[in-house]
Amino acid sequence: MVTGSKKVYAFGEPYTSGLGVHNVHCNQGDPPGVHQADDGIWQDGCVFAIKSDGTLSAYLGKFATQTLNTNDQGLPA
Repeated sequence: MVTGSKKVYAFGEPYTSGLGVHNVHCNQGDPPGVHQADDGIWQDGCVFAIKSDGTLSAYLGKFATQTLNTNDQGLPA
């Protein structure tokens, strides 16, 4: 997706030290377990790429264990 792109935007959680972001994926809808404490609304990550022809591509990823059906706290509904 990013090969040959004019510009790439990555949205995610900034590292606590150094440069860059991580968690460039869905950050809600995790089942009970170690990652559910990270669930929340308005914090999902993604990647956008502008191609040389002006078209826009997007990566909106989630893990197979996550659900898009969440409550207003980002927890599975």
